[in-house]
Amino acid sequence: MNVRRLIPTTAVAGAVVLGLTALSACSTSDAADGGNGDKLKVTASFYPMQFLAEKIGGEHVAVTSLTKPGVEPHDLELTPRQIGSISESDYVLYLKGIQPAVDDAIKQSGVKNTVDAATLTTLENHGSEVSGHDHGHEGEEHADEHGHEGEEHGHEGEEAHEEHSEGDGHNHGEEGGADPHIWLDPVKYAEVAKGVGKSLEKADPDHAADY
Repeated sequence: MNVRRLIPTTAVAGAVVLGLTALSACSTSDAADGGNGDKLKVTASFYPMQFLAEKIGGEHVAVTSLTKPGVEPHDLELTPRQIGSISESDYVLYLKGIQPAVDDAIKQSGVKNTVDAATLTTLENHGSEVSGHDHGHEGEEHADEHGHEGEEHGHEGEEAHEEHSEGDGHNHGEEGGADPHIWLDPVKYAEVAKGVGKSLEKADPDHAADY
């Protein structure tokens, strides 16, 4: 039986609503504990990746999540033990750009089967909120120019400096670039699920028919 059939788009939508609101709140990150036997050792970066690995891999995988329940995924800092566990994995599923600490650890891990979920679907580009905000201020500036032309030039220089600083802030990549939050889109999440199944087939050819 193809395990991927267990998570059609409707099921993924349910997971988004019920399971992913708190992300790792209902995570069973220690699912790999005990009795692993010859199971494929899978490391997932956080709950949306863990969910896919467990549902698609089924009884053939032992999945461990790097993000414990209650931990904000974006702020994750890895312990030396977690970094070591990545290197011991047979397969790593993560989402590049969400957790920089994970991205760095994976680069250094030497694990052959590493899958970036972002490469399994098309990321949406969304416009910069900062740009829209700037246009609003530009309109206000032009309206005030007739009465305060001299002052306005000074303020424009200050605002230009502030806007540049904001543009270089923590959220710069997400504001104007591709949105990596694919687990919030049921269609994209389902596309990633298909890609995960194919990658597990390659990582575990003995059970390829089950993925």
